[in-house]
Amino acid sequence: MSSELIVFIGAVCCVLIVLIITVTAPDSADAKKRDISNLQKRLKSLPEESMPAVVISKTSEISKTLGNASRIDTAYYIAFRFPDGSRKNFSVDVNAYNTAMENDTGELTYKQRGGDLLFIRFQPQA
Repeated sequence: MSSELIVFIGAVCCVLIVLIITVTAPDSADAKKRDISNLQKRLKSLPEESMPAVVISKTSEISKTLGNASRIDTAYYIAFRFPDGSRKNFSVDVNAYNTAMENDTGELTYKQRGGDLLFIRFQPQA
């Protein structure tokens, strides 16, 4: 075999490996949605907690999914500070993210067990 043919076969093998990994890799956006759904189920029976809070930051995280159905997903987060100085960071939907503004003060309602947090709503003061 010539060295060019060996290089070509090696390149084809590398491309095939990348394609196999890309197609069979778990979809991170779907995995996040499943995680949130499972968290909601685990916390459903817990009582809601409400307390005054201030929005201290908003962040978003963009993830790309490659493969047969390429897409881009965005996860949204809001961090709140409570009167005692403690802080909690919540994963929220796009509507809650767009509605809340940094430095808004209001009533935060959520559920919690251990380190698991579930955002319910934030009602800013008028």
